[in-house]
Formats: sequence, C-alpha cells, structure tokens
Amino acid sequence: MKILRHTTFLLVGCAVLFSSSCKKWVEDINESPNNATDAPLAAVMTATLVGVIQPNSGEDARLAGIWTQQFTGTDRQYSGYDAYNISSADFDWDGPYYSVTQQANISIAKSREAGNKYYEGVAIVLKALSFGMTTAAWGDIPYSQANDIVQYPSPSFDGQLDVYAGVQDDLDVAIAALTDGTGGDAFGVDFYFAGDQDKWKAVAHTLKARFYMHVGNFIKAGDHAAQGVMTSDGDWMIPHGGAYNQDMNLYHSFLAADRQGYMSAPGAYLPEALNPDAAKQNPSWTGVRRNHAKTDETERFGMIYSGDTTDTYDLNYTSGMWQATSSFPVVTALENLLIIAEVEANKDVTSGVTALNNVRVELAAMYPSGTYSAFLGSDFATGAIEDNGGADEKANLLYEIYEEKYTSLVGQMEVFNDFRRLKNPLGIAPKLGNDFPQRYLIPQSELDGNTNAPSPPGLFEPTEVNK
Repeated sequence: MKILRHTTFLLVGCAVLFSSSCKKWVEDINESPNNATDAPLAAVMTATLVGVIQPNSGEDARLAGIWTQQFTGTDRQYSGYDAYNISSADFDWDGPYYSVTQQANISIAKSREAGNKYYEGVAIVLKALSFGMTTAAWGDIPYSQANDIVQYPSPSFDGQLDVYAGVQDDLDVAIAALTDGTGGDAFGVDFYFAGDQDKWKAVAHTLKARFYMHVGNFIKAGDHAAQGVMTSDGDWMIPHGGAYNQDMNLYHSFLAADRQGYMSAPGAYLPEALNPDAAKQNPSWTGVRRNHAKTDETERFGMIYSGDTTDTYDLNYTSGMWQATSSFPVVTALENLLIIAEVEANKDVTSGVTALNNVRVELAAMYPSGTYSAFLGSDFATGAIEDNGGADEKANLLYEIYEEKYTSLVGQMEVFNDFRRLKNPLGIAPKLGNDFPQRYLIPQSELDGNTNAPSPPGLFEPTEVNK
C-alpha cells in the first residue's frame, strides 16, 4: 500500500509538472514569428507608397485604355474585353482597398502618434487618390465603413457623390498637414518626391481639381488647378528599375513577359489619329487627325506605338513609353494644364487658347522633334486648321482640348473618366453595339462576402455623376 501511495503521489506530481511544462511548450504555438502583427512607420509608409502602383498602372488602367480605344484586346480574355464581354469575376478590389487605403489608415495613425505631419499628409493623399479613382470607376462603394472588418464586417456602400465629398475633405486635411510638414521624410522612404512637401501639396490640389471636374464643379476645379502641378518637374511619376516581378513597368511586364499578344492596338482610334504618314493611314477612318501645319505628332506617335498601319499598330514596349524602365504618370502638369484649358475655354475662346498654348509648350519640351506651334483663336474658325466639325470656334477649341487630354493621358484611368463625363466627346464608334461601358463591375468576391452589397448595376448603366 505504501508503494501504491508513493506511486500515486509521484504520478500526480508528474502530471502537475507535465501540465505546467506543456502549457509553456504550446504557448503561442499559433503565432508565427514570420507573420508580424505590427510594423514601424517607415515600413508601413513604404508599403502605402508602393501600393498605389498596381491600381493605377495595372489591369484597371489597361481596361480603361481598351474601352477608350487607345489599345485593342487581341487574345484570350482580352479579346472578350475588347467586345465588352466581362463579368464581376474579372474585377477585384485588392489593390485600392488592401494595398492602399488599409495601409494608408495605418500610416496615418502611426504618423499622428509620431507627430510627423509630412507622412500624415502624404498618406492621406494616397488614400484620397485611391477612393476617388475607385468611386469614379465603380460608382457607389464602401467608404465610411471601409477597412474596419471588426466593426463593419459587411460595410455599407456610400453614394458616389458622398464619396467624392469625403475625398475632397480628406485632401483638405492632407494639404493642411503638408503645409505644416513637421518631421519631413524622416526615414527617406519617399521615392516619389524625396521629402518635397510643396510638390505633394501641388499634387493634392491637382487631385482636387480632377475630382471636382468629375462632378462638374468647374469653378472649384479651376481654383485648385491654379495651385496644382504646373510644370513637368512636379509630375508624380512611378519610377521603374526594370527587374521582372520587382520594379518593372507593369505595362511592359504584361506586354512583353506575362501575356504576350493579349493587347496591342490594331483598329484602335488613337494610333490612327496620331499616325503622321498619310500614305499608310486607313482611308476609311472618319476621326479627326492630329497632324497639320502647326502640329507634328511623329515623335509622340513613335513613343507610344510601333507599326505604322491600321493592321500592325502595337504598343512600343522596346524603345518607347512602355519600356521596362519607363516611368509611369499618376498626376502630371499636362493633366493639370488641360483642366485649366477646359475651364478657361468654357469661359471664352481667347483665355482657352492661351491655356491650351501652355500645354503645347510642355509638349514641345517633351517631344523636341515634334511641332507644337502656338494656336491663334482664328485657327478654330470654320474652315481653319482646327475646324473639328464644331458649330463655332468654342466648340472646335473644346474638341481639341478633349482630344489633347485623351492623347496626353494615354494609358491612364483618367481617360476613361473623361470619356464618360463628356459623353464620348471624340465621337468614337463602339466596338460592339451602340454603347460604351459606363462603369467597372462590383467584384464577385464583394457580392458574395458583403451582405450590404447592392444589386449590381449593369456594365452600361452610368454612375451617378455621369447620368
């Protein structure tokens, strides 16, 4: 019995000891040291700066170029996209919501904790860009309840006008923070403007002008464009180093490495409008050509496209703007100056022509082998070189401004926004049927996982601001 009693005590003691030891052994077993739950401000800020690249120069931008006939979908699903054959399953919100706004929220909070107004302002600009461009393409979207899965596992969709209003408020906060600028680029992570708060402020003002144009507020658009990016040294450009799956230009990666043959430009509108060789132009094409006595687009045409006939147009990804190392624009002086030109042209022809000539000064610097002579008001009269079929000088001037912006912002999503806002101002014929797509479709993953997702609108249903 003594042996049994001693043995029992020993077993109980071992069990207690073993239980205590096991608890230590399994403690934190489900926490991976490789999956960090937090990161320093420098790392999160870098992630936010990188996050804007894919949404602004990836799939969404390519689709905008196809539907506005700057490019042509030529193979596999891209040939379907070219004919507007697309579904909710072809879209996702990982870029704008996960890569940008979620990271931006963390960056903003950490910047405020650190008292760094510079990073706070930059992060808010990135967030505003993402929400502004997402509502432009999709219409109503999650905004006020977005990126808070704990409190709002199924975020509601805010109306498009409410989102634009919120974005404008965000940009005001960003401008105030950047005006303060305390802390600066403390960690040297700003690979866009290297700590230049004035350049970020100018970008914020141009974004305000862009989004005011979306909702038709020309007065405020003009006011903010006057404070925006005025010269190309203030352009917000995405730099690229050319390494595949690292820092390569995303257009080049898609065209030359990932999906060769999926997208080129045969039958597209823009290359035909730019083609300077009359002998190789499509004789049945009915659009307005860019080249005349005051405009020579030879260099710009060659930078954007290769091939010189309607059957062979392709994108120049070997020596042009789609090279592996080519920078890609997000916000530029050309866009800002063209906003000013449109605003001024709607006031009177004289101020509109002056503003357009400022654009042509920038073009002459960008394409020195081209010709961009200054216009006169008389150039837009009936029968003159810029008679684009309009009813009067003002109509012809506005057409030139619309066409110039369509050309200058090639490959950017903003072309699709202008195209819908202005109701197809160049009179381009749809590839199929009588209508152009009017929106991107709510991603299927959102429809499946968000109980507050609305009944999805159709592809050809205009968003609220474009009705």
